[in-house]
Amino acid sequence: RWSSFDKNRDGAILQYKANASSDWRTLGTISDGINWYESSAILGRPGNQQNGWSGLDNTFVSARHQLSALAGEKEVQFRFLYASDGSNRNDNGFAFDNISVSERQHIVLLEHYTNTSASQSIISDAIVDSISGQEPLDMVSVKYHTDLFGGDLFDQSIHSVSDVRSIYYGVPSIPYTILDGGAGAKYDYNNLFPKSQDIELRSLIDPLFKITLRLTNNSNVLSISTKIAALTSINNREVSVHVAVIRTDTTISNKKMKNILLALLPDPAGITYNQNWLPGDSK
Repeated sequence: RWSSFDKNRDGAILQYKANASSDWRTLGTISDGINWYESSAILGRPGNQQNGWSGLDNTFVSARHQLSALAGEKEVQFRFLYASDGSNRNDNGFAFDNISVSERQHIVLLEHYTNTSASQSIISDAIVDSISGQEPLDMVSVKYHTDLFGGDLFDQSIHSVSDVRSIYYGVPSIPYTILDGGAGAKYDYNNLFPKSQDIELRSLIDPLFKITLRLTNNSNVLSISTKIAALTSINNREVSVHVAVIRTDTTISNKKMKNILLALLPDPAGITYNQNWLPGDSK
């Protein structure tokens, strides 16, 4: 989309309705999508409210927003609304191009570092579990029980892997959560807490790779085959691949816990590639 508005005087929004008899509804609010509405004080009041795009763009920018509320609907209409307070005549208006509706492909990774002896862990673990329940299709969570910051109830085989990952990221305290390997936010549960909206925003970003995982279980021996395929050109970037084995549900000392890391395969260092990638290149 592209706009040439007098900031906070003119503005535009995107609306939808799911069937012919429903009312038009505004899609999204301030900053809940990529390059989504940036003003909450538009005097022109598009759609009889003050949120929307309002400002001057030097070029077209890609704007993205999730459409989960419309999943399963058979007939959906969209419209752009523009409104002005009439005080400025030097604007060039609003433009849009290349509209697409597609499935999100980005599965967001939430890595959570915790310890059964840390006082805040119960609270932080519950927050991570709640977000996982709210965003089951857009994310996976892995919990690393580390022994670096005090005694933990899990055994040393789990600590040895989790401690390596804690050192790799430079985890300063427990609890601590890292979104998408650090490409997203880092949460210390003092100044910053993860939210489901953070997952929704990250899920709108195109992934760099498609990952295919195949499992076979033969007499309780688990065999895993993984393929990564580049979806875009990638230059001069180190790529490491890890396969995480997790315990989805367990109870220890009467505490129910989810998604506990058991092992990283082939080892905590993973398999690393230093090469240029073209779309379709795979390993």
